[in-house]
Amino acid sequence: MLRYCAFCDKKVEVKPIEKEMHVNIDKMDVVYKGIELRCPCCGEPVYDSKINDANIAAANAAYRSMSNIISVDEINEILERYDIGKKPLAQLLGWGEATLLRYFDGFTPKRDYSDRLKELLNPYKMLQVLNANGTVLSDVARRKTMDKVNAFINEKGNDDKAFGVVNFFLANIDVENEETITHMKLQKLLYYVQAWSLALLHHVMFTDRIEAWAHGPVIPNVYQTFKVFGREPIAAIEQWDDSSFNDEEKNVLRIVKKIYGNFDAPVLRKFTHSEDPWIKARHGLPDNENSNNEISNNDMRAFYCGKGKSYEEIKEYVLQMHASTMGITFN
Repeated sequence: MLRYCAFCDKKVEVKPIEKEMHVNIDKMDVVYKGIELRCPCCGEPVYDSKINDANIAAANAAYRSMSNIISVDEINEILERYDIGKKPLAQLLGWGEATLLRYFDGFTPKRDYSDRLKELLNPYKMLQVLNANGTVLSDVARRKTMDKVNAFINEKGNDDKAFGVVNFFLANIDVENEETITHMKLQKLLYYVQAWSLALLHHVMFTDRIEAWAHGPVIPNVYQTFKVFGREPIAAIEQWDDSSFNDEEKNVLRIVKKIYGNFDAPVLRKFTHSEDPWIKARHGLPDNENSNNEISNNDMRAFYCGKGKSYEEIKEYVLQMHASTMGITFN
């Protein structure tokens, strides 16, 4: 390719050379693969506007990756996943349309803007944003996006049965009685579903690992999805796809919901801390130290099998445990 060399003051034949390049962006040494042109006569760099633009784009892409800043591909994934346009998405986030559009032109988002966008890749978080701000959209646009969100949530539940259990509880939040489910409460409900499935049905409800963390049993896969909510209530979903569950499993879900669903997260935490499976998995660990020690299915089965075989027996056991953990005595 012929390009003008400013040092030789003439056009020369140059060949693009791919090489590792460095650039300082926001006080960070960014390493990326770029294209270099050099004059074969004097060895000095030769400028080409298209290659320069491509190098800038590659440097920004590397910076985004190193800084965990959302990529243009990820923003496009949000648009495609939820069938939402750039303008409606900007409205949903309370941004001007120009703010979002410039990210497609190579402008690198600030950390807080990037984080807000990244959260929307999580359909449960997108649902929360839709519930909070969806009225800024037209009814048709909101319904279209909501349907896509629900489809992704149900697909997640079908792909991983632990999320099928999650979806059962989120679809059955008693909104009229101001019931809420936080991430901590959700983790404890999942634990008790697994425990009572082992005790009553003699098989696991889901195959995900349950670990003995400092604040009680945790399913790490579920934690990664819902940690973004912190202590905020998780939004209720519109419907639950129950196709992955048989009638006996649905009965276990209803039992856990009816008995344990009335307690808040700190109480459920106390329950798990007073029972052998979590205590055994935590043996020798400091109280506030997280652990990836697994709570054994055999320990859960052995412990809960002796606590009840019917709804009434399980309810009685839980009420007695509640009284004990709360320091209530009966005369």
